[in-house]
Amino acid sequence: MSSGASSGTDNTDTAVKHAMKERIRKIFSSSNVDAFVIVNGSYPSLDPNFFHVSGILSGVFEHSIIIARKNGKATLLTSRLEKDIARKETALDVQVFGSKEAGEAAVRNLLSGVKTVGLSGSYLSYTDYNRLCSVIKAEMKDITPAFARARSIKDGKEIKAIEEACRISARAAEEFPACLKEGVTERDMSAKLAELQYEMGATNIAFPPIVAFGGNASRPHHTASLRKLKKNEFVLIDFGAEYMRYASDLSRTFIFGRASGKMKSMYAAVKEAQDAAMDVIKDGANGSDADREARKIIDRNFKGTFIHSLGHEVGLEIHDGGVLGTNSNFPLKKNMVVTNEPGIYIPGIGGVRIEDTVLVGKGRPKILTKCSSELQEI
Repeated sequence: MSSGASSGTDNTDTAVKHAMKERIRKIFSSSNVDAFVIVNGSYPSLDPNFFHVSGILSGVFEHSIIIARKNGKATLLTSRLEKDIARKETALDVQVFGSKEAGEAAVRNLLSGVKTVGLSGSYLSYTDYNRLCSVIKAEMKDITPAFARARSIKDGKEIKAIEEACRISARAAEEFPACLKEGVTERDMSAKLAELQYEMGATNIAFPPIVAFGGNASRPHHTASLRKLKKNEFVLIDFGAEYMRYASDLSRTFIFGRASGKMKSMYAAVKEAQDAAMDVIKDGANGSDADREARKIIDRNFKGTFIHSLGHEVGLEIHDGGVLGTNSNFPLKKNMVVTNEPGIYIPGIGGVRIEDTVLVGKGRPKILTKCSSELQEI
């Protein structure tokens, strides 16, 4: 191993150091361990907890490792491939290794004397877990809930990144209707949504854009196909941008042509349900209450057609942890970022979903995906 430790703090400011320390403190505050280890995976299965703790915005950092000791230092072990990025972008102490054996020796040294080690179990591969077992002699615990709690309430930097991702998606949603023409395919329009977001500043797309025409809109997680657009049918889109690794999530439903009475009533019910849920989503409420409020409105005339939860957290992942569902116990807190996305889905007819990403506050949440949610006939 090309060894040698180098401080990664020279090019980082006080705010970055404070944010890193606060994130690490939160993890330890809700986990009974002496240290924690995050092993980043192989692309595309990277561990968001790795980037949350390190604050690194660029690069991939496959198989890099973060080791943090309670009341001690936090270290990033990485390869020569990304040493320059590491030293520039993180406040962690950086050690560069050049061989598997040297990396394992560094892990043993950094965890010397530790009795309990927390792991990011939801993202740790079986292979990497076995490697850790052969190197670490301490008791190991999965502390996934502690990592999730630490990521749940966003700090100022995270909120700014999510706001920008939402701004990008909202602009794409505003431009999208003009791109619709009879005969285009769902796949064409999915590619167009991705293109629009990149043009507007996205560093990545959060997931492959969902575009569903007609009856396909009754499938919430439809995969864009070669199905062609026809007159007088639903066009449902669900997509998101990434900016500085943080995601947005946005859904809109349009009518290509003229809306039937049934289409209008479906849309009106979803719009009313989303608005009612907005009144419930606030600091101190429970996500299940918001779900029930929206579901109550939809069930008046479309009982059984709202077939998913009202929403979910958004952050480094598009589904970032907590769920706003009828049976979920999810207390909402200030500076959480969640979605509000009621829907109606009727096979053979189509579906309506209106989704916004919102910032939880003391009162009605701040809508971050600022674009029209009124019924549009195109």
